[in-house]
Amino acid sequence: MNTPASFFMLLALLSLLAAPAHSTPEDDPSPGDLEQLRERYSKRLEELGPTPQERLAEVAVDAKQRAEIRERIENFAYIQQQGGTRKIRWKRRDEVVKAYGVKATLFLCEVLGSKRYWSARTAAQALTALAGQEPKQVRWLAMRDDAPSALIAAFNSGPAYELVGYHLNLDAALRALTGLNPLADELKLSKQASEEEARAEGKRARALWQKAYAKHRQAWLDEEQKRARERRELERKLDLIERGVDPERRADEERSG
Repeated sequence: MNTPASFFMLLALLSLLAAPAHSTPEDDPSPGDLEQLRERYSKRLEELGPTPQERLAEVAVDAKQRAEIRERIENFAYIQQQGGTRKIRWKRRDEVVKAYGVKATLFLCEVLGSKRYWSARTAAQALTALAGQEPKQVRWLAMRDDAPSALIAAFNSGPAYELVGYHLNLDAALRALTGLNPLADELKLSKQASEEEARAEGKRARALWQKAYAKHRQAWLDEEQKRARERRELERKLDLIERGVDPERRADEERSG
């Protein structure tokens, strides 16, 4: 019995349909297409800014410098029996800012919650100055260490006769490190304010800053996580391009498959 030729033609057609697809030269991405994608992804990666590891590497110091910076900050607490103490502190504060710049940021953040009142207060002043010089980097480092929380907690601490000045320093540092200004009408204080008035205003300032900073902190954490995810995805796509694969075509194939 002879099998009709049409039967063999049908079998051949079915085998072709069942065979795995192989890319043809027309399907392969051209070097020009991949280069355009590489440029686009690389540009976006640059827009995302440095990674946390890169930011920390920029301010890293050796053991000798760490010891020097900590010693200088510890000396903020200097007190002498008669006159000149305030000017000496200011001089030491300015020397740290000038000598180490942004590299002093994390060390200053360390002492914001210190029981050594003058160390904490002078560190807050130094951070205000640094944030004016390198706002992006100093703000990022301060947010990483949650420094604003220590500043907020410091309202109404310290000697009663220094409350007004400290409150003003704390508010200035918080505004410099966060870009927020919940006390839009400024602190309602004068140097002649009584202790009771100063403490009432400190309590108000702490409450307003806690509310504003809680939202700001969460938004910052969310943004950092979003940047990290996008950075990982861009790096994955760039790795595919290095292997000659079009990441967008690969994504379309995965969605359709």
